[in-house]
Order: sequence, then C-alpha cells, then structure tokens
Amino acid sequence: MAELDLDAAIALSLQEAEAAALEQISLDEAIAYSLVDGQVVCKRQRRDEDNSAFSPPPEASDPGESCWACTACSGQNVQWALVCKLCGIPKGGPDQEKAWSCTRCTFDNLELNLHHCEACGAQRQPAAGNQHHRHLQQQQQQQQQQPQQQQQQQQQQQQQQQPQHQGAPHLRCGLPGCVRHAQCFGFCCQDHADKARARGLLAPQDPSTVDRVLLGGSGDFCVELLRRQHPDYAAVKQQFLSSWRKSEQGPPRVERLLKIRSALEIREAFAEYAQAVVGNVRRRFHGTSQSESCTLGSQTCKKHMLPPDHVVVVVDVVVDVVVATHFISNFQVFRKDLHCRRQV
Repeated sequence: MAELDLDAAIALSLQEAEAAALEQISLDEAIAYSLVDGQVVCKRQRRDEDNSAFSPPPEASDPGESCWACTACSGQNVQWALVCKLCGIPKGGPDQEKAWSCTRCTFDNLELNLHHCEACGAQRQPAAGNQHHRHLQQQQQQQQQQPQQQQQQQQQQQQQQQPQHQGAPHLRCGLPGCVRHAQCFGFCCQDHADKARARGLLAPQDPSTVDRVLLGGSGDFCVELLRRQHPDYAAVKQQFLSSWRKSEQGPPRVERLLKIRSALEIREAFAEYAQAVVGNVRRRFHGTSQSESCTLGSQTCKKHMLPPDHVVVVVDVVVDVVVATHFISNFQVFRKDLHCRRQV
C-alpha cells in the first residue's frame, strides 16, 4: 500500500507539474515551428491574457549558437528568431516592416536586400503581390506617364496661345459680324445659329424637297441641296442637259442640284422685274452672289450689257470660280463661263 501510495503521489506530482508548465506557456507569447513538406512555417500566436508573467529568456540550443537582444524589452532570443518572443517586436526594431513576401511559404521577410527567404530559403521572385515589386511598378508607370502628360500640357498651352482662327470667308460663322471658325452647320455655336434663325437669315427648308441648307460665309446668300422630289428638280436638270455644248462625248451625269438664294432685296427686285417684262423669266444665271450695283435681271434695260466695273461672280460646273465682266450677245449662252438664259 505504501508503494502504491508513493506511486500515486509521484503521478500526482507529475500531473501538477505538467499543468503548471502548460499554464505558464499559455501566458507567454509562443512561436510554433512545424515541418511541412520540407518547409519551415513560422506561426506567431499573440497572447490575449495578462502580459505581466513571462518565461525566462531562452537559451541557445547549441553551445556555439548565439542570441540577439530585443531593442524594446532587452529579451534574449535565439539567432533564427525573427521577432521577439516576449514583446513580438521584429528583430530590426519596432519601425521595421515587412519588405517582401515569399511566394513559396508566404513568409513575410523583413529585410529588403535579402534575395532568399529566411524561413524556407527559396529564391526571391518578383511577384506582383510584393510590396517592393508594386512600388517599382508604380515608379515605372509614373516615369512612362510623365512624358505623355508633359506633351499634353504643351499642346494645351500652344492651343491657348494661338490666336483666334480667322479662316477663309467660306469657313467663318454664318452670323454676320462673327469672324470665328464655323464648327457645325455653318455656325460657330448654337447661340449664333439661334440668332440667325431669329433674324430670318436661314432660308425656309422643306424636309420633303430640301435635303439641307448651307449658309454662305458672307451671310448674304444660302444654298439649298434639292432632292429629286423638288418641283424644279426635273425641269432644271433637263434644261441643263439639253443646253450642254462643251463636250463631244455628250452631257455629263447630274449628281447634285443646288438652288442658290440671294439676299432678300435682290430677290424682291428680281420679282418686280419678272412681272414687268413680257413673258416669263425662268432663270437669271448660275452664281453664288450678286452685288447691289449689278442690275442684271432686276431692272429693265435696252441693251444687255454691263459696265466694265460691274462684276458678277459665277460658279462653273466643276465648282471653279470665274469672273465675267460683260456679255457677248443678247441672250442664250453668252460665254462658256457664264450661263444665262432668258425665255420670252
């Protein structure tokens, strides 16, 4: 019985010693090392209990192995430990952060100049998830974007420094008095288009017979692109083809038919003239503009002759601009560059 009591007492003392040891280990911050597929995986377990009690400083496992002292708590740690066992601060100090993560064991290495993982010894790979690699990528992207940004800024500055575009007369805004470049539908902006419409500068447009209306740069005439459904389309086309005398190969094919509308004063004078003369005036001339001094088709006269200082601007079939200063005969085709027909 004495031997049994002695064995029971020894077993009881061993259990108490193990319980006390386990309780002491649970109070400290421990680092567990396990071998998985030949890789050393370091797992740090932080302590949630009271930090006042801690185990004595660890001793070197081998006689020749050295230890390092923590800069925060002066605790002794084995050489291969990367963080302090007592306070959990990294080996290099509290300000040291992880520099790159190992792609093999996912261990966070603390030194930037290391080319091999301190845990498993794997070679460092330029993984996209590493903090250092992301920093290098950001620097390269910024260096590539800087020349493009500088070039864009220079172009914007040059555009701002350039004077306002004056342009040719046919590129200017359709609103009289505006010298800016025409952006869309013959005007520089929507405000000027609305003002021109309010002033009655735009010709009436019938969607069924007129495709579009082009306003001249000088503002005193406009051009209507007629559709085939227009009442005058067939008559004008037939008259043009039957009067063609410039080529032995026959008349060309009519692609577009443009109706030119002069200023309101000139149209009213022409209407009065058409009512005053005997017969019906079908067509005056093919032209883009007419000055106020030119009285062709607006006043009755005995001779169809213009003074040398009167100028009529006409457009040829090939859209070449020519200038005619006088006529050669009474009516029909007076010159090859000036088409004029008067039917009585």
